[in-house]
Amino acid sequence: MGLFSAESNPLAVLDLGSHQTRVLIAGSPEEGELEMLGYGQRMSVGVAEGMINNPKWAEQSIADAVASAENLAGLTVQRMAVGLNTKMVRSLTITLEQSLHGRAVSPSLRAELTETAKDHAVSRLPSSLQWGHLHVIPIGYSLDGSELTDFPDGLFGETLVASYHLISVPMMAVQNIRECLARNGIEAEKFILSPYAAGLAALDPAAQEYGATLVDLGGDTTSVATFGKWKLLQTATIPVGGNDITRDIAQHFGFNPDRAEKLKVTQGNLAATFNSPSIDEAATLFDARGFEHAELNPIVEARMHETLLAVQSILESPSFIKHQTHSLFLTGAGAHLKGLHAYAEALFSDKRIKLASPTRITGAPEGLAHAGFATAIGLLKYTAKWRSQASTRGKSLPQNGNLTSSLPLVRRLFGS
Repeated sequence: MGLFSAESNPLAVLDLGSHQTRVLIAGSPEEGELEMLGYGQRMSVGVAEGMINNPKWAEQSIADAVASAENLAGLTVQRMAVGLNTKMVRSLTITLEQSLHGRAVSPSLRAELTETAKDHAVSRLPSSLQWGHLHVIPIGYSLDGSELTDFPDGLFGETLVASYHLISVPMMAVQNIRECLARNGIEAEKFILSPYAAGLAALDPAAQEYGATLVDLGGDTTSVATFGKWKLLQTATIPVGGNDITRDIAQHFGFNPDRAEKLKVTQGNLAATFNSPSIDEAATLFDARGFEHAELNPIVEARMHETLLAVQSILESPSFIKHQTHSLFLTGAGAHLKGLHAYAEALFSDKRIKLASPTRITGAPEGLAHAGFATAIGLLKYTAKWRSQASTRGKSLPQNGNLTSSLPLVRRLFGS
């Protein structure tokens, strides 16, 4: 096998979900589109709600998915960008006002305001945990009341207002994933918020520019992320997902989790009318004891209704209402549940509902166009752009594994 070093073009990413562990390896030419080189997918074990709860099991899930991708790509990975999502992620908007007294805005003020925004965010986070910032995103500037599209270097004025979206995470979540990778001989190149990545892959350019809300239906979590003006404006995570539906089915019918999952995927349907197999046919497929098919969909509907009501509550919260959009995109593996589109349309009657699958990458099999791969595809896109920007600035790529130990932990910045 060849060697994937830090200086080589190929990209490797890890989407460590609570249901599936996905690894993608792609070529990243200086010009042109990404090209898929290898991919691997395994059932996740040792992971719950985006957090590692059994390091040995999680380590093995990662090792198996990495080995599968490496075998197809014909190379060995040393570094990977990692998607991170947990109910412990915090999304904060910080607005700062800077008096200029008629002077010009100095270039150094950009960095000063960014550091001040991080300090303000830390003061609003629980002090019992050590925090790091996944992303610090400038979402708006104004000079003397006039809205600006970028930081106003060199402009004169009296008052500058800057708004930032900060996404912070407890360092323990990062350290546990980093350790599992290290045991597989892999360095964490960068950490990226998973729903942020999913939006980059699944939302079309018009949605990212003019505004859209993405609902990423995962295994143990459901994420809500609002985009606009090519930026991630707000995000939140709900600790409920498709695995909860599977557990409800397993408990009700006495099935094992694998059979309950298969039953959910093949027979679950939120639509009011549908063609269903007979009880005998379903029993042959899933369990010798059989089950009352009419009992299945109320179970599916009850949990999905709970999930979407929680999404609705988030969208009506003060932090989201100011970024209200009329388009709601559904992605993640749970988005393929039969009848979900119509069900969501009835619940969110004021919004346009759309199933958002990731854009295709050259060389990728058709199966990777499934909404469940939106995060992994988005991780590739984000990392490719991040590397390109770092190269353009003539800077070496920061490495999450080599952060300066003398810096306060809350200052450790993984990137924007």
